[in-house]
Amino acid sequence: MPRKPIKNSKGGRKTVHAYHHGDLRRALVDQGTKLVQEQGHPSITVREVARRTGVTHTAAHYHFRTREALLAAIATRGFEEMTASLESAMRAATGARSRLALLGEAYVRHALRRGRLYQLMFSAETATRDAHPELRVASDRMFALLVDAIRDGQETGLVRGGPPVDAALVAWSAAHGFASLSLERRLMLPGLQGRENDELAAIVLRGAFEGIAIA
Repeated sequence: MPRKPIKNSKGGRKTVHAYHHGDLRRALVDQGTKLVQEQGHPSITVREVARRTGVTHTAAHYHFRTREALLAAIATRGFEEMTASLESAMRAATGARSRLALLGEAYVRHALRRGRLYQLMFSAETATRDAHPELRVASDRMFALLVDAIRDGQETGLVRGGPPVDAALVAWSAAHGFASLSLERRLMLPGLQGRENDELAAIVLRGAFEGIAIA
C-alpha cells in the first residue's frame, strides 16, 4: 500500500496512506470494525476511523458522509461474518435436528465472541435498514438460514407445521435474548450466577426447540 507525505497545518509533513478507490472504503470498514470491538460503537466517529486508517477526514467522507453510514457498513460486515460462521458450523450437520442444534449453538457462540460488534448489529443506530440496502440484504440472509433450517425440520416431521418464519421467530428470540442478556451481564441472578454460558445457553436453546417441535 503506497504512502505519500502531505503538509500538516504547522508546516510539517506527515504520512498518509494512498488507496485505490475501492480499497479505502474496505480499509475504513476494517478499521471501524476493529474499533467497535475495542471500544463499542457509541464512541465511533468517521474522523477517528479515518485517523486510525491513516487518511484524511475528507478522504473518508467521500465514502461515508455520515457516522450512520459508516456504522451501517460495519454492521453489514458483522452480519456477513456471522452468516459465514453459521454456515461453517452447519456443514457438520447430519440431519435436520443436528442442523438446528448446531445453528443455535453457533449463533450464541459467535455473538458472545464478537460481542460489541453484535450489539451494533442490533442497535437503534442501525435499525433503519431501508436507508442502507446492503445492511438489509446481509441481515435478511442470516435470518434466512434459520428459516430454511426450520423448513427442513418441518419436512422431516421434527418441527410442527405453520409458517416457518413464525417458528424461526421463536428460536431466534431465544438465542438473541440469551446472547444480549449475557453480553449485558444480566445473568447475575440467584441460581444463574457462576454457571457457564454454555450450560445456560443449552437450557435456553433446548427450551426454544421444545417450543417449536412436534409434541
